[in-house]
Amino acid sequence: MYRLISFDVDGTLFSYDKDAFGISESTVSLLKDLRKKGFILVMSSGRAWNDIPEEIFGLFHFYILNNGGLLCDQDAVNYADNPISKNELEQFIDISKEKLKSITIKTKYNCYYQCYDGIYPDYLYYDNGVTFLFDEVDISKTPVYTLNLDLEENELIEYKKLFPNLVFSHGGFKYYEVYSKQADKKNALCSLLSKLNINAKEVIAFGDSMNDYEILSNVGLGVAMKDGHPDLLDKIKEKCEPISKNGIEKYLKENRII
Repeated sequence: MYRLISFDVDGTLFSYDKDAFGISESTVSLLKDLRKKGFILVMSSGRAWNDIPEEIFGLFHFYILNNGGLLCDQDAVNYADNPISKNELEQFIDISKEKLKSITIKTKYNCYYQCYDGIYPDYLYYDNGVTFLFDEVDISKTPVYTLNLDLEENELIEYKKLFPNLVFSHGGFKYYEVYSKQADKKNALCSLLSKLNINAKEVIAFGDSMNDYEILSNVGLGVAMKDGHPDLLDKIKEKCEPISKNGIEKYLKENRII
């Protein structure tokens, strides 16, 4: 019997289909129905707290944010906290500035974008949580959990050599999410399951990116979105239709989970 369901957000609950952009009313209704049925709902996302879509804010019991850098309850109280080290963070920013590599840094609550190359990527305009005033955050005092940037293959190799203790997760195209090795979605979920005394076999998880792989491959039922990352689709057997086609709800009903 399944007791807990984990959901990625972007590409899983949040559709980027131009004809069904955002969080649909049917997705909101599904989450509300799952809560009523007694499932514990967990958001597992690369987003920061203030970047949670308002349509689904408050519908989850727990929030895994910043790719596992943070685990919070519904009142934003931290259960796990794994930021990037100050030394690595400062070095990463200095090198990116020198190389004119624009970056986004994510704290617990907000995202801050620094444009070093004069080009603002399209994805920023879909992300309401991004603050363009990079200098508003004091990284000497405020923990940073995720760094986002575009990297060519040769740049990726170089950055990995410079920062062996950071994870570089491919988010699609040339986009990478960078975070501490301790800040893993699976690690955060395992910590939560231990606190709740829930076995991983009692968990269902939905995701669409490679940073969802560890969760999807280590729970009772891991399901990849059919429009997800090709590498994930190669590795995960169970799949459902995109959220724009109500794929999650259809999968849960077809498999008699709800």
